[in-house]
Amino acid sequence: MTSGKGFLHSTLMCLTLSVVGTLDRLRDELQWSRFNALAGSTRRNILTQLKSYLLFCLYFGLIPFPVEEDTSFLYIQFLARSFKSVSSIKNYLYGLQTYCTLNGIRFPDTSSALYRYQFKGIARQLAHAPVRAAPLSPSILLAIHKLIDFKDPLHVSMWAVLVVGFFLFARIGNLLPKSKNYDVSKQLNRSDVRVARDCVIFILKYTKTIQYGERVLQVPLYHSPGNPLCPKTCMLKMVKMSPVGPLDHLFSYRTVSGIFVITQPQFVKFLRSMLQKCGYNHKKFSGHSLRRGGATWAFTKGVPTEMLKEHGDWKSDAYLLYLEFSLSKKLETTKLMLS
Repeated sequence: MTSGKGFLHSTLMCLTLSVVGTLDRLRDELQWSRFNALAGSTRRNILTQLKSYLLFCLYFGLIPFPVEEDTSFLYIQFLARSFKSVSSIKNYLYGLQTYCTLNGIRFPDTSSALYRYQFKGIARQLAHAPVRAAPLSPSILLAIHKLIDFKDPLHVSMWAVLVVGFFLFARIGNLLPKSKNYDVSKQLNRSDVRVARDCVIFILKYTKTIQYGERVLQVPLYHSPGNPLCPKTCMLKMVKMSPVGPLDHLFSYRTVSGIFVITQPQFVKFLRSMLQKCGYNHKKFSGHSLRRGGATWAFTKGVPTEMLKEHGDWKSDAYLLYLEFSLSKKLETTKLMLS
């Protein structure tokens, strides 16, 4: 009888430990699910912002958690010593707030009047105008075209990135990976392009607005035979010079040493080198110049705003911030008023 009770007791203990272990794993899965709601780049940013806050607390001997209101005020002021814009400071604060929310850590109400006054005061002190990447244009692209060596696989693939990115209004992250070690599921590969008689169609499965595979974005680019800026022509040249497999990166290039993928830093360096040779201020341009340039040129040519928004996959009116109005375009306001 005693041995029976001992066996029952041992069994109950094992079951209890098993349940506890299962609950711990369940809690870990719960935590991961919450963090997985954020994009990978957002998670990396939050970790950077958390590290900044912890170093701040360590330096001044402050208790980091829970985050007290006075501590957050001091942290904001501390960030104002290094950052040039209030938006950057807010990003660091809201990143810390997100971390605390996901971990159930108390965080002060940032909508209070004291926060608003502090941010307004810092904005007045910094008086900073954000620097935006200069937009590319057809004339700039044609100037670069003269410098492209169409016998060099790298140059041909770079030219394809320029033309496709411009007419696609593409975010640089949707065209190229940041490094050679990239997530294949989030990048374009050769099988994501369909060639038709009058266009070339790009199929995007992952963008800033498509992060859960809830839809597929198909964007056709018109075929303009004989035009050096024709997307279909430059794509066919790239494919012919650098034949690779259907699952290889779209903007791969082949050399005697093997197959390589163009990365974002590599592309920006190439772009600025070409611009400098063409006599432009290359420092004003970046990978974002493709998206801004394409949207601006389309607007200049009279493309309706609803088509601009659809083509560039904007879910809000944020596309308006991408448009660069020329002086002649601005002059039309009073010209129409006086007509």
